[in-house]
Amino acid sequence: MEDVKELPVLGAWIERMELGRALDEVLGPPHGNWEGASPGTVLVGFLMYVVSERDHCVVSVEEWVRGRLETLRHVLGAEITVKDFTDDRILSVLGKLGEEEARRWERLDVLVGRHLISAYRLPTETGRADTSSFVMYHGEGGGLAQFGHSKDRRPDLRQFKAMLGTLDPAGLPLVTEVLPGGRADDGEYVAAWERMVEVLGGKDWVLVADCKFASVGNRAQVARKEGLYYAPMPRTGEVPELLREWVLAGPEEMQELRLSDWVEGEESNWWGLERTRRMSWQDPTTGEEYRWDERWCLVRSMTWAEVQWRGFTVRLEAAEKELRVLGEAPGEEVKKVRERVAEILKRQGVGEYLQVRVEARARYRKKYEGRGRPGPQRRYRRVRYYEISLRVERVEEKIEEFQKLTGWRVYVTNATKERVSLVEGVERYRGQWQPERGFHRWKRGELPVVPLYLRDDDRIRGLVVMMGLALRLLTLMEYVVQERLGEEEATLSGVYDSHPRRVTPRPTAGKMLKAFGGIHRCEVRQGDRVEVYVTPLNACQKRILELMGLSETIYTGLARSVEKFDRGP
Repeated sequence: MEDVKELPVLGAWIERMELGRALDEVLGPPHGNWEGASPGTVLVGFLMYVVSERDHCVVSVEEWVRGRLETLRHVLGAEITVKDFTDDRILSVLGKLGEEEARRWERLDVLVGRHLISAYRLPTETGRADTSSFVMYHGEGGGLAQFGHSKDRRPDLRQFKAMLGTLDPAGLPLVTEVLPGGRADDGEYVAAWERMVEVLGGKDWVLVADCKFASVGNRAQVARKEGLYYAPMPRTGEVPELLREWVLAGPEEMQELRLSDWVEGEESNWWGLERTRRMSWQDPTTGEEYRWDERWCLVRSMTWAEVQWRGFTVRLEAAEKELRVLGEAPGEEVKKVRERVAEILKRQGVGEYLQVRVEARARYRKKYEGRGRPGPQRRYRRVRYYEISLRVERVEEKIEEFQKLTGWRVYVTNATKERVSLVEGVERYRGQWQPERGFHRWKRGELPVVPLYLRDDDRIRGLVVMMGLALRLLTLMEYVVQERLGEEEATLSGVYDSHPRRVTPRPTAGKMLKAFGGIHRCEVRQGDRVEVYVTPLNACQKRILELMGLSETIYTGLARSVEKFDRGP
């Protein structure tokens, strides 16, 4: 008996996406001593193992294949053997795919991306790019394993970084890149944009990225190459002063922004205004100066404003309370009291909004010399000490100004108002969760990259490229099913184990694949023949196949009557 589960579904999707053909094309023909399944078939089998078992440990693949060999032969449509999936063979192919000099994964991104966009008629108006770090519990430095800013809060461990370029609205990965862990993120965005241009076959789309992209050099290079971008500006340099000047001086230009979630009759949660600036940048290599016009979009979220104001008042009141306690028991040294005041204001971030006066009055007391009780003839000396009091006052003008500036953020774009309006800009940036969700799946989701069992850089790159293909598979599966449910205005039930009647209009790929658990393939020998039976599909499984556009024959085709034979291992 073999455990079939979701393997026919995965095989059908991989065939639709033409991943085997693309892998064989970029890897090229194997060397003369290669026997058995093609390199592309080996990686497709490994990909099915990764998605099905949620693991990428290559030493476990051979035994996994042994337990479902006939099912995999049917699904892959190839006469595979167990020895086609040894750890040595898989690692060899991963290393070839991730070879830095050849950079075969770039060609793979183009082949797969263009096919999916064409086959599924995906919109190409908005692309995204983002990076994340992945900790490594081994590595001796150099190559990919380096110390750097850790987003996993493990600065004690080496790491590597990965960049994803995705396509709206599905969040479909188009570009996967593996980077050294010590490299800064901002210098990688232009290269990612150029690769996405190659996949999309043009520049008529808007790159949405975070503030790491928003350096003037990155914006200038994309604009000079006739690309479009939309990104938030970090609150550094001239941005805070410009924001203060524009917001405080231009309330009459502020307009209400009605987003897609706005309800008729309710006050909008979003407000905005914009300015146009003439920007310039000098190429550090050639010295050539480039100038372009840029829209600076100022957007205010009232929800975020309330959160900021609430946090500010909590910090302000906490600082006042600490200062009152300090004033009641200040100690005797004025210098230490002033240092303590400065530390409180800095820690709470309210130095501009509280004015603290430290007043010290000298006092003297008798200090008797020697031992014994004090008396009229006892010698003593006068010791000076200070009575210190704190006067704390709020700077109301600064506090009022802070309240007016809460909730504001500056975004920059070189797209026209007709292409990206204030409302459309907010809507697009709110979808920045898409690449982040991919990273979440790689860290704590269905496709865990860490812990990493590999040490060779080429193999690590090859593994991450394969995880990128797995991410494409799950993302596309969700997109197709959710679009179909949206068109039918329907929901799907039966994908929650603990709540079988619970329905959802947006089922995840993990839930849908898990719903195929419990399906088995069984062989019954009767004389010279072998009868093959497969567990019947239930209503939920049939419905999922219908939403995916797959035929039930991918399962029923496993059941057949064949003559008795022995294929060997």
